[in-house]
Amino acid sequence: MEQVQINYATRRAWVRWDDSRIKLSKILLAIRTIGYRAYPYNPDQHQALRQFERRTQLRRLAIAGLLGMQVMMMSISLYVGAWSGMERDFETLFRWLSLGLTTPVVFYSAVPFFRSAWNNLKNWQVGMDVPVSVSIGIAFCASIVATVNGKGHVYFDSVVMFVFFLLVTRYFESMARQRNAESVEKLAHALPMIATRLLKGVQAEEAIAVSEFDVGDRVLVRPGETIPADGVVLTGASCVDESLISGESHPVSKKAGDRLIGGSINHQDPLEMKVQSLGANTVLSAIQQMIERAQSDKPPLAQLADRIAARFIVAVVKACASLPD
Repeated sequence: MEQVQINYATRRAWVRWDDSRIKLSKILLAIRTIGYRAYPYNPDQHQALRQFERRTQLRRLAIAGLLGMQVMMMSISLYVGAWSGMERDFETLFRWLSLGLTTPVVFYSAVPFFRSAWNNLKNWQVGMDVPVSVSIGIAFCASIVATVNGKGHVYFDSVVMFVFFLLVTRYFESMARQRNAESVEKLAHALPMIATRLLKGVQAEEAIAVSEFDVGDRVLVRPGETIPADGVVLTGASCVDESLISGESHPVSKKAGDRLIGGSINHQDPLEMKVQSLGANTVLSAIQQMIERAQSDKPPLAQLADRIAARFIVAVVKACASLPD
């Protein structure tokens, strides 16, 4: 591969490769071996995958929440019973019921944590999901042993609540990431696909794709239409909505000689403009590139925090492993 850029917020990767040296299928296979699945970008498929992921997250969250409430009620009974003197048969019953209710939470709702931790360890990395998975696994297994033996403490309530609150934070994080991705996509679709070009030397016009425009073309922008490229007003006067670009909520007056920004909307009267910038050279494209760069690049301080966190997690896991029984 010659160049790779990954945007974590939008979950997209831009890859440039030499097809004579490596095939796309091998690149996708290499990505899969480290625990991810990659597909050639398709807007419809991408939207379907996001909706499927959101439904799955809600399903895992609902199971953890509903079963967790039942486990918490039984745990309260066990805590009160230990203080007031609960009969042994009831204590055993509540423990086994808690085990049965916690099992779906661990083996379904908590699966993303275990899968992520396994991928990290498989690639000789230590992420936050490693101690999370270790904590859930140890607490659940210790509670099973205590339930089977009929003695010792059980921690089913801690397991289900830990999984539930982690899933809540991951869900809101995912929603924020999707909103960021949608804002970038909104910028990408701000320019129209077709616009009206005025023919040179004759009083005629034609509707053509914006991708076929050249610098210097004269374009007619009617009221309600989106300005297709950066340029300057030749004739006419109107008000233009530039809120998508500048955030200004009030329309801006434009007259002959004023600059127009692609993606803004003409409100009042027709404008004749001259195209000055197209494609990647437009203001809208520059804004989109800066947003994607900000989403994909980590500041030096964040990179340092990641390195410190990885070492800290390794130290904590080693310290826990060395504790006496």
